Amino acid sequence: MKALIVTRVSGFLPQFEANNVKILQEMGFEVHYAANFNTVVYGKDNHRLDGMGLTCHQIDFERSPFSPGVSKAYRQLKKLLEQENFDLIHCHMPMSGVVARLAAQAVRRKTGRKVPVLYTAHGLHFYEGAPWKNWIYYPVERYLSRFTDRLILINDEDYRRAQSFPVRGSVERIMGIGMRLDALQDSRKTDYTMGKTDAKVDLYERYSIPDNYGILISVGELTKRKNHIVMIDAMKELLDLPLVYVICGSGPWEDKLKEHVKEQGLENRVKFAGYVDEVPAMLRKADCFVFPSFQEGLPVAVMEQWQWDCR
Repeated sequence: MKALIVTRVSGFLPQFEANNVKILQEMGFEVHYAANFNTVVYGKDNHRLDGMGLTCHQIDFERSPFSPGVSKAYRQLKKLLEQENFDLIHCHMPMSGVVARLAAQAVRRKTGRKVPVLYTAHGLHFYEGAPWKNWIYYPVERYLSRFTDRLILINDEDYRRAQSFPVRGSVERIMGIGMRLDALQDSRKTDYTMGKTDAKVDLYERYSIPDNYGILISVGELTKRKNHIVMIDAMKELLDLPLVYVICGSGPWEDKLKEHVKEQGLENRVKFAGYVDEVPAMLRKADCFVFPSFQEGLPVAVMEQWQWDCR
């Protein structure tokens, strides 16, 4: 038996789906992974895929639905599905979810093989209070649900809305991706002293933070949706306070945000940490957690700060 996991960016699987890979392998599946391995996002490279026992396939996914590269990704994935005869397809992320379901349906019609197609939506783009332009995705998702055997949602609003979709199979609600709290019991914050202390000296020295400054921290991909720019602008209004804002993450908005920081003259007040492997250590040493996202499905960063007790 062969299962295919599809995501737009390659870092998604080791970040969120490693346990699902293990479960599939224990069930006897040969697990394949289709993604754009030139777009990592979660992590600095693809080394975390090493040793997972995956067969990887490069698909040139694009982020924008209006990119001419979307049709190329569709043709690549359709060809892969025709060649490999998968027994299960599980797709994630908006654009890879669209392309995968369209390709799977085309192959289904051509071959007559009724391969189950699962789509996990980690927060639908259309939600109460969302900008009107986000709702262009609503008819697309509603239409694609006809080609979806399991539509998996991770929050109540998405789940309630999807009840009216003409899903080929069923709509399921799960409690997000979850966290192993027992593995984090020794990671709780113990030092609440503002400013540089022995426990936090490495963080202060790494980012050249003055000894008496407090640290505000955010964790998240550098994209428009994560809305880091609003906190950067807020730092302009907080220049009378001894504070530094540290952003943990990487992504397509990195250059844009760095340029904005430079234009505002905030290079000494806003620090970019890049992708961080040891988020618990960062949160334990920060004084305040900041979460400026416009919208999330079930935000892991918030659960992490609760567990690690960053205020």
